[in-house]
Amino acid sequence: MNTEHFNPYNPFTLIREEEDVPVFVNELVKNFKNSKTTSQSTQLIEWRDSLIKAIVYFLYKECAPWEQNFVYFSKLLNSVSFVEILENYQSPLDIIFEDLEKIAPTHIAVTQYSIFKQAPAREAATIVAEIMKEMIILGYGTWARTTKDKENSVETE
Repeated sequence: MNTEHFNPYNPFTLIREEEDVPVFVNELVKNFKNSKTTSQSTQLIEWRDSLIKAIVYFLYKECAPWEQNFVYFSKLLNSVSFVEILENYQSPLDIIFEDLEKIAPTHIAVTQYSIFKQAPAREAATIVAEIMKEMIILGYGTWARTTKDKENSVETE
């Protein structure tokens, strides 16, 4: 990862090429309180990391630079929802990735999301809740607002 163009208000600026995404995700997850424990199964960790990678790859490859931040990451993460009683229910994020798959079936974000979708609904819901909790603990909610404010501010001379 090249830190030359790092924006301290938006760590997504560290992602300059596709190969930077796993490094970015690994660094993010290292800061999760629960990532330091061994109580989570390898499978849960794989599903969690795949969801985060899917969203980050989607932001990096499909979204405008001004959308590549924790505001949009949070919006996408918050769009994951589960309705266990409805067998064919699709969350807004499911629909986004289904539409992307129609256009680019081998897209790396689609591949990562399909790994996450292997998780049973109960475990997937727990994964999403844990990621949201960790983001709050790390202060990314505040960081997201700061990022959005800094990127939306207009400098006048």
